[in-house]
Amino acid sequence: MIAIIPAYDDDPLDDAIMICQQYVDWMIAEIPIHYPNLDLVAFKSEHQYDDIHAKFPGDHIPPDGNLLLATKDNLRDVLR
Repeated sequence: MIAIIPAYDDDPLDDAIMICQQYVDWMIAEIPIHYPNLDLVAFKSEHQYDDIHAKFPGDHIPPDGNLLLATKDNLRDVLR
């Protein structure tokens, strides 16, 4: 069963951060392939990708934001 849950704290927030970190890791690995002239160190610093945890929960929670996580059965076991 698929469920949409708030990811404001505890395990759901940890899962959302982990998914974001996996995306950032993939993106950083792809940048040199597609943009070889881009200064990767400057790019990461400018977007604060060195510490993805520092961005959460931040503006991603009410009242200004809403961080939701879609889960399916035991997806958490697959992610870890």
